[in-house]
Parts: sequence; structure tokens; C-alpha cells
Amino acid sequence: MRVFPSDLTIARAVITRALAEGGPDTFNDFAIRRWGAQGGLIAKAAVGGVTTANTGTDPIGEWFDRIIDASILGRLQGLRRVPWQIRMNAMTAGARGFWVGQGKPIPLSKPAVDGASLRIKKVAALIVVTLESLQAGGEIAEAAFDRDLRRAVVETLDDAFLDAGNGGVTDQTPPSVTSTGILLSSTNDVSADIREAVEAFDGDLARAVWVTDPKTAVAIGLDENGGLSRKFPEVGARGGEMAGIPVVTSSGSPLSSSGGQLALIDPTGIAYNADDIEITRTTQGMIAMSDDPENDLAPARVSMFQTESAALKSIITANWDPQRTGGVVTITGAQYGQASGSP
Repeated sequence: MRVFPSDLTIARAVITRALAEGGPDTFNDFAIRRWGAQGGLIAKAAVGGVTTANTGTDPIGEWFDRIIDASILGRLQGLRRVPWQIRMNAMTAGARGFWVGQGKPIPLSKPAVDGASLRIKKVAALIVVTLESLQAGGEIAEAAFDRDLRRAVVETLDDAFLDAGNGGVTDQTPPSVTSTGILLSSTNDVSADIREAVEAFDGDLARAVWVTDPKTAVAIGLDENGGLSRKFPEVGARGGEMAGIPVVTSSGSPLSSSGGQLALIDPTGIAYNADDIEITRTTQGMIAMSDDPENDLAPARVSMFQTESAALKSIITANWDPQRTGGVVTITGAQYGQASGSP
């Protein structure tokens, strides 16, 4: 795993764009006055709108890499990264080799069928912060702001990737990998759910991963076998292993009063790309304070100017395509352990 420096350049660039009025010269003066010698680098990042299309070569690209490494896209080993809008073969099955006799023709391995190109789509997060909190200064406050900003982007990305209720929006939002796979209702018996999921699964179990939210993972770890022992004591909020298959947790995995979601995913059957992030801000206009502004008929609206606030919008360019039928099986409405009322 890569180790990134403890760098607040991007958080400070966002603060610069929110508080400094004017163009590059104003950004530079503000950043140098507030952060000294590092101000020039901060102002440079702020001028560009805090965006990158060339990750890993500058503070913006490094910050983007940290986002991806923290997200499901970075934590599922084996996902197939493919270029944008280039026609590709869909990996519907694994490639296979053959023993070949002397002078005999080599059989053709056919792991794929003709597929479509992966189109560019965007996942966005919108947060509102007070200008007073940005003006507070100090590395502790800036580090907290940096964590909140990254967490908003990571959870938005993970939610779009994992939520079985996300069927996608044409030319806008990619459907989740779980919505296009096999959906099963939970029996609230984790052992029975595992057996049913594995039976329905048609991916590569040797590369498969369970994905769920931290609370459901804790419930799995607490679930007892007739009150005598815990079935999967090695599973917890940070993951673990269940039936020999790694468990990965994400706060972006859906959880409601109806229960959580437990997905069995073969990453090798999923094509994806993610290569750009843009962070913009405004201190003007009205913001609809709703997580469903299109369908909320009377959302509360807040004036950024009147409340001395800033709206920060993060947009990640990303898309994915599950290409292997049966490579994703999702248990919905899962309530295990204490949640299901067992001892």
C-alpha cells in the first residue's frame, strides 16, 4: 500500500478559493499570508479549480489517489481498469490454457464476447460549511476539514457502486454493481444466507469478496451459534474473513431500519475507470437542503450569502460495468446477531 505524506494542500486550496476574492494574484497573496512558504503551491492548486486529469504527479493527483485508495474501487483487488470510450471485450468468463501436443494447433481461449465502451460519468457530492469554520485556521481544523471532504467523496462513490437500489440514470449515473446482479432476501440467519449466496454465485470464489457496512459486519461477528459460541468472531467493523472469503466494509454500503446489505462480489468480472476529480465552491445563491432535490417538493433553502456559508461541490469522473453474469450476489434486508434478537 502506498504511504502518502500528511499534506493539507488540497484542503487549504479549497479554503483559499472559498475565502479569497479575485483571481490568481489574490489567491497567491492570501495563501502566502496565511501559510507562508507553502502558499505558492496552495495558490497554484486553487487557481486550477482543484482538479486533475493526471493523477499521482502533483498534490491534487495525490489527493485523488488517496480518495480512490480509500474507496471500494481501490480496495477491491482484481478490478479491471479500462480506458474511456474504447470498444472492449466483456470478460464473461476467465481465460483458460490448453495442453498442446507436438505439432498440434493451439486451441483458442475465448474468455470474452464483444462488448460496449465504458462511457464517462460523474459522481458528485455537495456539502455546505460556514465561512467562520474555514477562517478558524490551525492544522487541527484544516485536517478535520480535509477528512470531511474526502469522506464525503468516498462515501458518495461507494454508495453509487454498492447500493442495490441504485438502478442508474441514463447518461448520468451508473447503476450499482449490485443492482444488476442476483438479489436475494435475507433469512436473518447468516449461515443460511452465506450458503444461498455461494450457491447462486457464478464468479471466481477464489477472488471473491464480501462487502457490507460496518454495523452489519459487527452484527455478523456477534451472531451466536445457539448461544454457545460466535459463528464468525473474526468479522468486525473493519472487515475480516467469513467462510474463507475476505470481508470488506464501507459506510457507503446501504443500511436502514430494514437491515443492511451483504454482497458477494467477484472483482475480476468488473471493468471500471476513474481518473479525475474537480472541487468547486460558491458563496452565492440558494442551496436546497435536501438529499433528493428533484422529488422534494418543498425543500428548505439556505442563502449562502445571508448565512455566510460556502457550498463545496466535488465531482469524480468514474464508471464501472459488471460483465460476468452471476459475478455479484447481494443479500438485502440483513439483520444478524443482536439485530435479529438472538441471544
